[in-house]
Amino acid sequence: GLGVLLVGAPASIALNAATRALQEDENATLAYAFPSTPKGFTKSRVEINRPLLLDLRYLAQHMDKVLLFSHLEQPIRDVRKVLTSKEVSEPLHRIDPAAYDGLITPWMNRAARQTVETKVPGDNNLMRFFAKARSRAGMAAMFANVANTAQQITGLSIAAVKVRPALLLDATVQWVKAPRQIARAVAEASPYMASRMDNEVAAMNDAIEQILLNPSVYEKAQAWTAQHAYFMQSAVDNVVGPIVWTGAYNQALEAGHSELDAQRLADSAVRQTQGSTLPEDVSRIETGNAFVRMFTQFAGYFNMQANLLGTEFSNIMHEQGLRRGMGRGLYVFTFGFYVPAMVSELIVQAFRGGPDDEDKDGSTLDDWLQAVLLTGPLRAGVAMVPI
Repeated sequence: GLGVLLVGAPASIALNAATRALQEDENATLAYAFPSTPKGFTKSRVEINRPLLLDLRYLAQHMDKVLLFSHLEQPIRDVRKVLTSKEVSEPLHRIDPAAYDGLITPWMNRAARQTVETKVPGDNNLMRFFAKARSRAGMAAMFANVANTAQQITGLSIAAVKVRPALLLDATVQWVKAPRQIARAVAEASPYMASRMDNEVAAMNDAIEQILLNPSVYEKAQAWTAQHAYFMQSAVDNVVGPIVWTGAYNQALEAGHSELDAQRLADSAVRQTQGSTLPEDVSRIETGNAFVRMFTQFAGYFNMQANLLGTEFSNIMHEQGLRRGMGRGLYVFTFGFYVPAMVSELIVQAFRGGPDDEDKDGSTLDDWLQAVLLTGPLRAGVAMVPI
């Protein structure tokens, strides 16, 4: 039985586990060259007569690898076949020779491995320190941050770049009348929105740890804080997200798309206008090792906004030209940048008690106008610089 198997074996088990971990880290560094899901568990081990690693803390990690392999390995292979075919590879190479190495392969790896942080083999847990520092800095800044939560209403203005305002207004009215029904309908129609509104994976991992590891009170407090640090932001996103999704879905149906395509377009509208932290959604600038990622803290939302505006302006220039597209360009600039920047600054200044009377003239009206109309948009523009 297990007792006989494990006698005199703990050192051997630890050594083998450490060796395997080092090999996996080394293999992960080759990820940009070979997009694939982790599949070491699929290798036959019938000829290996060594003690098994029975550390239950690795159960969630193993489940993650099995699920990734089951659901993503074949799609990743299919995409690789398409991208390496002559019909795709040659035209793409003519348009952008660096697209494969700089964009597509890293994106495929993030999707396959569901990770945005690159491991550094032999770092002696130094990267773990930086990762924890980044995570806790984010929690400290965002926990019960009422001003930041209020700023999320500007997501509706940014969504107007992709969805007609009339449809957003209609979706808002529907949500006000029946918020639970709308949220339930969106979650049932879209697996993406269901996971966005309710993180089932985190709940599963928490349940496994509760059952198997019996965490201490301090560890439970840590886990609770990590899970609920962004509770206010999540609450608002669970309102804005379904509204944007419903408006985009109705717009796609009006345009003659099938129901499945309408769901996909609605998912895309939410990702492109409200942001996402999923590995397949983030830009490459937000990835890297833990030390590098410390310098892109909170950059994701503004990077999403910059990409959205850049794409829209590029489409306008290619499809309509400068003169004919000027009206659309002004619309995108106003609703995609200027209005969100002004409203965000207005909220910040309101929570601060208003701007200081810097010129000491006894009136702060000019300071309010300067902050909202000039300083706020300037700050928002600078925030779109990646670092």
